[in-house]
Amino acid sequence: MKVSLRPFEENDLISLQVWAEEIESQRFMSRILPRRPVQNLHSQETLLAWYVIQKGDQSVGVVWLEKEAVDDETVTLGILIGNNDFLGQGIGEKAINLAIDKSRDELNFKSVRINVRESNTRAISCYRKCGFVEIFRGAKFVEGTTCIPFVTMELKHNQPSNRKP
Repeated sequence: MKVSLRPFEENDLISLQVWAEEIESQRFMSRILPRRPVQNLHSQETLLAWYVIQKGDQSVGVVWLEKEAVDDETVTLGILIGNNDFLGQGIGEKAINLAIDKSRDELNFKSVRINVRESNTRAISCYRKCGFVEIFRGAKFVEGTTCIPFVTMELKHNQPSNRKP
């Protein structure tokens, strides 16, 4: 299976919305976009690396790494595979590893973090395969009433990954 990445472009926002609806993303994730996507898409400051995931010649999702500030040593990872038929095929694992490799020099980071809902066991398994380890568990309130338990996971730059050759 050939998985590759291409730069995210503004016209990909339509596909992203369709993918999010297709997989009912609100059940698995709090957001489907980087924190400041429009500001950073063509920004001079390097705070965001945002890619469309390709399986062969078909676009199947997005992955991004973002910083809050230029001198941050940690980036936050976000990923969405937008079709249930593509889940469980290792696409996420390959896309994450590609995005980290591709953006390392551009963003200059030492670690990658992701917050994932505790109930999203498929995603947690994927992140573990990439070498992420759990560093924190917590809960957040959405709309003041709904409590969502989450796990924060991290991959250190000097930490060996579990990548397959």
